[in-house]
Amino acid sequence: MNLLSIDFNEVQYFYKNPRSLVDYSQMQSFSLIKSSVEIFSYYGIPDFTAGDIRDFFEKLQLVQKKNNKVFLPSPKKIDGVLQCCLSETQNKLSFQNGIYHIVSWNHSGYRYEIEAAHAMNKL
Repeated sequence: MNLLSIDFNEVQYFYKNPRSLVDYSQMQSFSLIKSSVEIFSYYGIPDFTAGDIRDFFEKLQLVQKKNNKVFLPSPKKIDGVLQCCLSETQNKLSFQNGIYHIVSWNHSGYRYEIEAAHAMNKL
């Protein structure tokens, strides 16, 4: 997967803006990993691997407040979280040959934050 289609200025705003609806620096790894899928969905990236999500977080450099370390989940941790999404009804993935595919995913939270930021000329 190519991360070039992702606008990392918007992603940085979403994750690191103190006025955001959610403080992502306080979130658990499960929710952070799922939020990356929301972003992939928003940018029209339907297929990805656990390594792609790791690359995403490596580029993002999101520091978690609880331990003051950059969040960089292992592929095993990412796979564990994404395997839970295979049976969900609203946010659903499929998996074949090491590749996850977004069947359906609600990205309205990310879209709301980004559209609001653009409307207020914050981006």
